[in-house]
Amino acid sequence: MNRQMLQHEFAPGRYLWLGMAVVIGLALATQAATAKECHRQPLTASAMRAELPGYTFYTGPMNIFIAADGVLYGTVKRGPDGASEQDVGTWHITPEGQWCRTWRWWDNRRERCHIVYREGETFELSVKDRFFGTGPYRRVPGNPEGY
Repeated sequence: MNRQMLQHEFAPGRYLWLGMAVVIGLALATQAATAKECHRQPLTASAMRAELPGYTFYTGPMNIFIAADGVLYGTVKRGPDGASEQDVGTWHITPEGQWCRTWRWWDNRRERCHIVYREGETFELSVKDRFFGTGPYRRVPGNPEGY
């Protein structure tokens, strides 16, 4: 390899452009995600009353059935042996448009209130007192798990 070719291949400015392209790409992707977040609207209290009760919601190994009478049923499948853990709780919708739930045993019996977003049959629950949301949840009509 001659000296001129070696200088060209390892020129310091060559990778600067690649690094800048990656940074710009990440910035644009973050901006697009932020814009999507800003434009999506949470479900209203009346929309939640119509869209949540009577449906089962699935995410990962967990499913939740939201009964119309204010009772909440949940199952988490643990491990490959098919073992599962179940809990029962209560739920209500606040006038401000938050869906609140309290499990009998899970989550230390703490009430958590969520802002609910919907896109088609996929729902996301955003918890104000945590740094992350939960979901996405896929909605299925009725109670196929037989609670």
